[in-house]
Amino acid sequence: MSYENQDVKPPLHSIEMLKAEHFNIVRACGEAKAMAQSLLRSEKVPAEALAAITRFFAEYVGERHRRKERDLLFPFIERDYGPEVLAASLRDHEEGCWWIRSLDQIARAYACGCGQSGKRWAETALRYVAMLEAQFEAEEHLLYPLAETAISPDEERTLSQAFEEVDNEADERLGYRAGKVAAA
Repeated sequence: MSYENQDVKPPLHSIEMLKAEHFNIVRACGEAKAMAQSLLRSEKVPAEALAAITRFFAEYVGERHRRKERDLLFPFIERDYGPEVLAASLRDHEEGCWWIRSLDQIARAYACGCGQSGKRWAETALRYVAMLEAQFEAEEHLLYPLAETAISPDEERTLSQAFEEVDNEADERLGYRAGKVAAA
């Protein structure tokens, strides 16, 4: 005899993928915060470190993760719950693009020796990280539960495959293959 509750749906693989990405991004946010605190104490941080974390935000958050949510997941939520429930997250996604572009410009100025750029990068990074953390909290507590009720098993399979395609396309565009940097 089975004691499983047939009314309880198992967690969606696609949502678990996004939560795992949130975890990776929050770890990077911790690194950005540490760099920002060092810069605010007027300590030197290698320019390549600022460039690398900014690239991560642009490529992983701005391209890969954002595309999965905005282009692939959110339409299911909108279909069942309307566009209003997505307004704040969509605004945060657009605002995130602005923060990333700002971080990139400031990191370039820092690499060229611009005097106040370290402090400006730090302040910008701390604001961006705070926005990301609040956005993730809202998504995981408000939007993802809506998605879990909106997505059928067939749609879940299609969505998970689409997520994997986004990852493969991003890896190919960035020169990664099978976890290794492709030889030039």
